Amino acid sequence: MGTPSSMKHGPIPTLLPARLIQTVAAGAAAWAAALSPTAISTAAPLSAPPAQRTDHVFIADPTSVKSLGLTTVWQVGVGIGAGTTAKSVHRTDPDGDSVFILDSGPGVARVLVRDGRTVWRDRIGEPSDRVLSIARAPQLKRDEVVVCLDSGIIAADFTTGRLAARHKITRLPMTPAVVAGDYAIFGSRAGQVVWQQLSIGAFMHVNGIRGTVVDAPLLLGDAVAVGGSGGEVAVFSADRGKSVWRQDVGAGVAGNLASDPLSVYARCSDYSVHAMDSRSGKVRWRWKSTDELSGRLFVGGGLVLTRIAGGDLVALESLPDTTTDMTLRDGRVAWRSSAAGEPICMIGDDFMLWDARTRTATTINSANGKMSATARFPDAVDIAAAAGNGADVYLLSSTGLLQRCAPLQRAPAPTPEPTPEPKPAPIADGDSDAEPESTEP
Repeated sequence: MGTPSSMKHGPIPTLLPARLIQTVAAGAAAWAAALSPTAISTAAPLSAPPAQRTDHVFIADPTSVKSLGLTTVWQVGVGIGAGTTAKSVHRTDPDGDSVFILDSGPGVARVLVRDGRTVWRDRIGEPSDRVLSIARAPQLKRDEVVVCLDSGIIAADFTTGRLAARHKITRLPMTPAVVAGDYAIFGSRAGQVVWQQLSIGAFMHVNGIRGTVVDAPLLLGDAVAVGGSGGEVAVFSADRGKSVWRQDVGAGVAGNLASDPLSVYARCSDYSVHAMDSRSGKVRWRWKSTDELSGRLFVGGGLVLTRIAGGDLVALESLPDTTTDMTLRDGRVAWRSSAAGEPICMIGDDFMLWDARTRTATTINSANGKMSATARFPDAVDIAAAAGNGADVYLLSSTGLLQRCAPLQRAPAPTPEPTPEPKPAPIADGDSDAEPESTEP
């Protein structure tokens, strides 16, 4: 007697599809989770895993972030173009509600500070274009994001991201542009300082400086300062381009200018740093090294930071006391530090340095230059912070992950109290953060 067809196949036809379905479903869920952008709430649930189990989720893990005096506010996946990589983060409007992410498209995405949501992304040029700067230009009747390319200047609508203007360019930019009122101001390839009027999209003013403009112009309220390779620092009015003062520093300016309310600072090719009165241009002090200087000048905490090429970070006193001799010729060294990296901001009493080569962040004490913490973030392709103390820090990965960190609120040290009489030790309950029993009725 033959075997019934149902017995020939037995239970296999019913069990095998079920297992396949479970396997495929599990694989699809894992794949979807891997592709989904990471979003981390500021208020972690009570059931969140320990920090060491979530470290790999962050660009900067919680333990390292805390050691630097920061805390993570959020981390999200930014909307970047398909087939592109994220390149840099721009905090161009410190008091505004957005940061801007540049990708290799090239494209720019506007991201909200409060929650990391991508508002829009738009392509802003051709792959051959080099993006020099991104800056917001709010006006009474329009609000734009001004993108300075080495081939020209374009403007995108701040609200929608749509192309608003492609400027007529008669002088090609060589430096990043800064926005002051209705003007984008930059150094041109012809060695001039150019004022491009944003409302009409055309060249308006021009002024000259000895040599070529070395770095981005520096905004000083209603004025703008530039440094020239011919050894001149000049300050112009930001609205009309008229000369306010000029100072011969004896050697070519070799990097960015920096400032505080009293002085404008310049690093020169003869291994010197000059401090000039911001109102008159008069030299307040000059410090000269026996070794070549490199890197960017940074001002904060009453200090001016520069670096010996391939060597120590040097902190010079800014000498803010105007009652001292205004013609002091020799600057004063406060301390030296062997910490690597460029200063990007201050976190409390510490300077934060970023070494792009090793992708390492370091904090050093502003009083003595001693290192307080160091952390390596191999996935971070860029890091940015607004100037000044207490600014947020943004880390960006090439895949478009963006992490916002804010300074921890450090409570003042409590006032010492008399030592109380010994009391019996309480029974351990495993909760090291438990509060002592109240003595109030």
